Amino acid sequence: MAAPTPSIQGQSRLVQGTAPQKSFDANPTTYIRAAQSSIAPAPRNINNQAPMSSTNTHVHLSQAHATYGSTPIVNPNNAPIDRKVNMYDLQAHLERLHANGDHEGYKQAQLNMNPYSFQRMSKVDAVKRTILNDVVVLTLLQQFLPPRPLTDRDMSRAFKRTHDFLKNNGPNSEFLLSRLNQIHQQGPKAQKILIALQQSEPLSIAKSLNAPTIKKFNIPTRLLISDPKKLTYDLTGLNHTLLNLNGRWVELFKTFDLDNGHDFQVIGKDLAQHLFDNKQAHYIDDDSAIVSSRLGRGSFGTVIPAHDILTGDVIAVKKMKSIKHYLSNVQQYNNLNQLIPDQFKNEFILAKGSLLSSAKKEIFDSSTATMITPEKGYIGFDLALEPEEFYPLQENQDLKADGHTEQYEDNAFEQMNLFTNKILLLESLKLTHPDFKPENIFGKRIGDCGDIIKTGTDLAADVTHSPTYAMPNLREDDLTQAEKESVNRFSLGVTLFFQITGDHPTQEDFDPLLHLPPNLAERARLHFPEGTDYALEGYKTHTLDQVPAKLYKDSTEELTPFEVATLKLAKKLMAEDRSLALADKVDLKAELAHIGTLRQSQQKAISSSTSPTSSTDNLNTQVQALNINVA
Repeated sequence: MAAPTPSIQGQSRLVQGTAPQKSFDANPTTYIRAAQSSIAPAPRNINNQAPMSSTNTHVHLSQAHATYGSTPIVNPNNAPIDRKVNMYDLQAHLERLHANGDHEGYKQAQLNMNPYSFQRMSKVDAVKRTILNDVVVLTLLQQFLPPRPLTDRDMSRAFKRTHDFLKNNGPNSEFLLSRLNQIHQQGPKAQKILIALQQSEPLSIAKSLNAPTIKKFNIPTRLLISDPKKLTYDLTGLNHTLLNLNGRWVELFKTFDLDNGHDFQVIGKDLAQHLFDNKQAHYIDDDSAIVSSRLGRGSFGTVIPAHDILTGDVIAVKKMKSIKHYLSNVQQYNNLNQLIPDQFKNEFILAKGSLLSSAKKEIFDSSTATMITPEKGYIGFDLALEPEEFYPLQENQDLKADGHTEQYEDNAFEQMNLFTNKILLLESLKLTHPDFKPENIFGKRIGDCGDIIKTGTDLAADVTHSPTYAMPNLREDDLTQAEKESVNRFSLGVTLFFQITGDHPTQEDFDPLLHLPPNLAERARLHFPEGTDYALEGYKTHTLDQVPAKLYKDSTEELTPFEVATLKLAKKLMAEDRSLALADKVDLKAELAHIGTLRQSQQKAISSSTSPTSSTDNLNTQVQALNINVA
């Protein structure tokens, strides 16, 4: 029986038996679960800490916040704020209210259970929470302010956008909205606060607003927020951690709840479906609508979705384990932005911002016997909604196996156009991508650009690349100029080889004319633990024009003329003598044009056409994309 597939309907996951359908409701505007009863249990927040309101009404708890001056801190019921709450009694009471249909009582009981409710705090904790709430609200307001003298419309828009962001966004959203409303209602004072936000940090303004209570209770504000540029969800009470990437705040969507109005509005049904379809998201269990999402994973760390709060765009954020690699990547992305002319930047997935964040607590490093503060690096990128080209390449191999030769060759030729186009673009810009491979091509854009360097310069010692696509001696310190200039071309050769064979040249079952010996040396295994796929050398010069009739010694299926020509080009690009792979020896556009004429579909067109010239014109049209002009 096939494995169950995800089902997303509106903002609720409906499990139908054991195999729910992967689809969206055409009109996802209501909470399906909430419609099942007059007072359905509110959706839980993403960390399952407490229920959230699923309505658009907001409980205004102005008295729940510490006021400035000498006014005592009280909760909405005017009871002492440090009153202890019996959570077991509250849970039972909540269930009774729900059963009896008591709307207001149910809502109030929810507040009592909320870990961010002032009713559960001591006076000191309430002051701390007030300061934190102010930092969050002021941070969001600052993000929505334009860099110009403020008009009334600018201020109204900032309050409106902050309100919309906070609505249904975590267990603390009601309290944050209440504080936002308080500031908004202060008239001239609110205007002064917003003007100050254009020049000062939110934390300093929050400290100024709360100065009397900070002094009264001797609150060490430096301990409240360890890193003002990383506001974690447990600190803010929002659904997600907030990061400041060079002045642009984003929400990390490592997990998200499709039953939550805020999360569903950010992700949307189309993107959610895309993530499921590409196996970049899955439900954490069968009974919830909470989704875990990873866009990529590797030795560097993890790539997760994120929400650009200002623009509303969903982007990708790379969370990096190695601080050294992070710093190197940031520097290289900054350099790359200068190397690439503006008219070609849309061909690459470039960094949109970065952050180096310190952890809250120090840890003991046994290697140095010292206390250290762990750090994490984050880099933001445009989200590549197009799937990586490796999957179409694999699917095309299935067409070949099923005997659909014409379609397989046409698809392969189209991909060859794409890959060759990218290599020619890199060469025209005099750039080297050490990790060029189908997995790093997303539609028409080149990804994983952090290690791209100017062609002819030495590769960094910690450069990231995949052994299966790497030039054999790429790690060597004394590369020749021809080797430095042909790194991209070797990777293209492996890619073309994989298009035809479905494997890499080190696969031992290939005919000797196609097989490359793997590098089993200790040094190779040190750099690449999976070293059997790492070629020891390129193809010998005297074999470059030699391609067997069959891929394998015991194969009964012969290669087509299209496949033979493609493998010849692949071998030239992977030549041991790297000078033979350079542009003056291998004209990629001419080679591709020749290969295109050998497709079965083209041969049929030529034989059936009364004008062979028309077929040639058609082919020339297909390779026009390779004509690149750099200003």
